Amino acid sequence: MFTSLYNLFFKKKLSSLKNTDSLVLEKIKSIVNFNHDVYLYENVTIYHYDKSYFIPLLFIDTKKGIYLLEHKAWLFDELKNSTIESAHNQKFLDNTLSFENSRDIINLKLDEIGNIDGVPIFNYLIMENLSSFEYDELSDLFKNLLPKEKILFKDMDIPDILQKLHSGIVARDDLPSIENIVGNLLIQYTILNDDNTLHICNKEQIEFINSDILAIVSLKNRPLSGKTSVILLKAIYEKLKYPDKRVIIIQRTTLACDILKKRLLNTIEHAIIGVDPTSIKIMTPLELLNIHLQTLNKDTLDTELKVDDILMKKAFDIADLIMCDDSFVLPLEFVGYLRQLQIKSDLLLVGAENIDKQYLFTKSFEFEKKDIHFLQTNPYVKAMQIISNLLVDNLPEDIMVVSDDLNQKKLNDELKFFIDNKAVLLDSSINLVNQDLEHLLLVKYSDIHGLRAKFVIILEPCDVSVDEFKYAVDICYDTVYILYEDECEGIKEIDDKSKKELKRVERTT
Repeated sequence: MFTSLYNLFFKKKLSSLKNTDSLVLEKIKSIVNFNHDVYLYENVTIYHYDKSYFIPLLFIDTKKGIYLLEHKAWLFDELKNSTIESAHNQKFLDNTLSFENSRDIINLKLDEIGNIDGVPIFNYLIMENLSSFEYDELSDLFKNLLPKEKILFKDMDIPDILQKLHSGIVARDDLPSIENIVGNLLIQYTILNDDNTLHICNKEQIEFINSDILAIVSLKNRPLSGKTSVILLKAIYEKLKYPDKRVIIIQRTTLACDILKKRLLNTIEHAIIGVDPTSIKIMTPLELLNIHLQTLNKDTLDTELKVDDILMKKAFDIADLIMCDDSFVLPLEFVGYLRQLQIKSDLLLVGAENIDKQYLFTKSFEFEKKDIHFLQTNPYVKAMQIISNLLVDNLPEDIMVVSDDLNQKKLNDELKFFIDNKAVLLDSSINLVNQDLEHLLLVKYSDIHGLRAKFVIILEPCDVSVDEFKYAVDICYDTVYILYEDECEGIKEIDDKSKKELKRVERTT
């Protein structure tokens, strides 16, 4: 069995410095910042079934291959005065120093998950306290065990580092994309979309996933920032690190819970990791309250979300971490109840204000450039006209109409006569298995959570809160039609926001 060289070379233990950024590592990061073909991941763990494999530095060049970098703070005097022994049953490969297990797991993951074979893997050692001149003074046995061409020294500049990393390696155009490499190796940083395409988390999202959520924290985000998907990855990562940790995700509706549960199951199956999907609890606010009421032998709630006073007085140790999605559209009394539970649980509130510690997602998951049309008109008549026009070139499932209960039923009755069974009255209290979402959806404001649509038609937004109105706008990724008879503060706020966003997109473009 191959054993890591560095644990066996030296009879006397060498000192080790804290693994902060060395000059060499800073130069490698500079290479990443100015080259769109290379990526660097620090202190990452690859998970496979119930096993985990830690890699200090994973450097990926989409034109060359995968580089495994090990960081050592050994001093020249230590190396010079140490007794060196060869490891038993040592096996050398042409392009490796160590990490035999890591190489095996990378090849296995790429093959089993992505059916990817033949990605080159190279190993290098960062010696932050050793110069190339000092290396020349070491013994031949040391040089045989740690060849010079595989070491990045402290006195190397960026061109020297690039030359060594690329020496003898031919660039290729047939290597997998970064999404396929990272998406198959580091599931904790990979969003699996509904169409099974992969999206790699950005720096903000990765920092959130890696962080420790302690006490009460908030997550603020831009529209289409992937926050729900990232919350799910955070839950998976917590279970990978701490299998016994109790994690709950709160979603507003039964349908939103089912959609997220399906995504959880698909992610775990794709990643081939040892996480029981039922160990991550995804529930509505009503379900959480009813579980608490049952422990107190109290009558459970039917549909109305009401926090009994006794629930605020009785401790309820149900989870170690609770993450509440879209807390800003939930009743304040329920959010207050969650804060009370924080005595026993760490708590993440998405969108909550006035919380000292906040995470911020400033970038959109998709390049956001949607059109927003404000139409002061007869909302019902205009909605019928817009639907008719959109159906000429688009599928019914591309369209969602958000309205109050009265307009929802009125539209449904009328649409039956000219689009022939292509409209569905959505009820988010019904489980996903009993839903047919491949139709034009007529949705109430309280039912839209967990949904997205290409075209969204919003009727009478002034009859709901500004937060609910904003949420309805955010679920669209192409064109929004806002239909109203009378202006209100919410319309003015969304109009101002859309103009600012248009200017931002134009500057970015």
